[in-house]
Amino acid sequence: MTTTFPWSRCAPEATPGRSGPAIRREPSVNRSHGRRVPFLWGAICAIALGLASPWNSPCSPQSSHATREPQRTVDSVETSRNLSPADQAAFIILLSDSERAEYTSLRTPEERAAWQRRYWNQRDPTPGTERNERYEEHLRRVQYARRMYSWPNLRGFDDRGEIYVRYGPPDDWYEMSMPTPGVRANESWVYHGLGFYGVFDFVDDGSGYYRLVNDLSEAVIGAHTALGLYAVRSDLSPFYATILQRVRSGDAPSLAIGEMILDRERALAEKPREADFHWFEEAKLKPMDFPFYHAVFRREKGALLEVYYGIPASPLRGHIRRARDRLQLIVEFALFDSTWEDVIRRRKRKAVAANRLGDRLKENLMVDALRLVVLRPGLFHYALGVTDSVARRAGVYKAMAVVPHWSEDSLGLSSLELAYWIEPGAHPKFTKPGLVVVPNPARRYRRDQPCWLYFEIYNLSLDPSGHSHYRTTLTLTRLGRDR
Repeated sequence: MTTTFPWSRCAPEATPGRSGPAIRREPSVNRSHGRRVPFLWGAICAIALGLASPWNSPCSPQSSHATREPQRTVDSVETSRNLSPADQAAFIILLSDSERAEYTSLRTPEERAAWQRRYWNQRDPTPGTERNERYEEHLRRVQYARRMYSWPNLRGFDDRGEIYVRYGPPDDWYEMSMPTPGVRANESWVYHGLGFYGVFDFVDDGSGYYRLVNDLSEAVIGAHTALGLYAVRSDLSPFYATILQRVRSGDAPSLAIGEMILDRERALAEKPREADFHWFEEAKLKPMDFPFYHAVFRREKGALLEVYYGIPASPLRGHIRRARDRLQLIVEFALFDSTWEDVIRRRKRKAVAANRLGDRLKENLMVDALRLVVLRPGLFHYALGVTDSVARRAGVYKAMAVVPHWSEDSLGLSSLELAYWIEPGAHPKFTKPGLVVVPNPARRYRRDQPCWLYFEIYNLSLDPSGHSHYRTTLTLTRLGRDR
C-alpha cells in the first residue's frame, strides 16, 4: 500500500488586465456481517521521514472588478417555468459548441432550467452561500448590453453586446464613431486577460448594427486601405503594434494583416467562451490561503465525509488588539453531485475569543472539520469557503470527493487521515470510535515530528478464536524540500 496525497487543484486565474492607453471605458455601472468484523481502526505512529510538501494552494481565490446590480440566486432559474426566448438567446452565447448542442436538445422548460442551474453552480465563486455572484453578473451584463448596445433582435443587442456578455467590460477601448471619408464607424476592444490576441474589432454595417469582424478592412469604403486603422491602434495593443511593425519591416500590408488575423482566429478558438470571473476584489476582500483535504469512512447509513481545514494563525493575531477581542469567521460549505445538482449547503459563524486562540492552535493552524453523512456512493463536488470578517480576508476552494461502494462481504479500506496525534477518548469534532483523532490539514510534518495515520479496515474475517489477522504496508515518500 503506497500512500499518496492528492492535492486539490483549481483553474488558474486569468492574467489581470494591465493599465494602458484607454480611449474610452464603460461607465461605472459499520455493520457486522456473519463472522466479519464491522471495522478495524488503524492508528500508526511513525517518525516522519521528511513528509514535507507545500500546502498553499497553487491558485488564489477568484475576484471581480465588475458591478452587480440584480441581487438574485441561481434558484430563480429553477423557479422560472417559462424562460423567455430572449434570455435563452443571451445565455446560449456563453456555451461551447458541445454545450450548445446539449442545451438546445432539451425539450421542456424544466429541463433547460435544471441544465442552467447546474451550469451556474459550477461557476459560483461562493458556493456555500445562496447567492451566485457569477449568475448575478451575467444578468447585469445582459441588462447593460441591452441598454448600451440595443438592437431589435431576439437577444436584444448587437455583436458588441455579445462580447460584453461573454467577457465583461474591455480593459482598453478604441472608438471611431465620427463621420470619416471612406471609413465606416468602428470600434476595437482589448482584453489583456485573453493574451496577445485578445482583441475584438467591430464595424457599423451602415444600419447602426456593429458587427464583429475579422479584418478592419471591412470598415474601409472604396480604394482606401485598412493600414491606417491598425496604425492608430498601435498603442492600444501589441497585436496592432506588431502588424504595423511588420509592414514597416517590408511585409506587404495584406500579408501582415492576413497572417495575424489567421493566428488570432486560431488562438481565440482555443480560449473559453467566457472570461474567468473575479469577484473578491469587488468585495474588497484579500485572498486567504489555507490547507484542506477530505477523508471518507463507511458508516451504518451511508458514508461519513469529513473535510479538514486549518486557518493560519499569524494573520489572525495581527488583528487582535485586546484580550477581550474576538475573531469573527464565516465558514461556508456546499456539496454537489456529479452533475452539480445541490446536495447540501451549510453556513456558520465562528467567534473565537483572543484569550482562547492559543488553545485552538496546532502547528500555528486553527484546525477545524466539517462532517456530514452521504447516503449514496459516487462522485461529488464540494466547495469550502472561509471569510475573516475582521481582517477582510477570504478563501474559497473547490475539490472532488469519491464515495466508494463498500461491499458487505469483501475487504474494504477507508481513506487515510493524517493527524497531529491520536489518543483514546472523545471529542466534539475529532472523534472516531473510541479515539480522538486531531487531523493535520496541511499534511506536512517536521523531520522530528511523529506522523499519525488513521484508517479503517472493513469486513476482516475472524479465526475460530474470534481474532483477525492482517498485515499493512506503509510507504512514506518525501515530497518537496528536505525539512
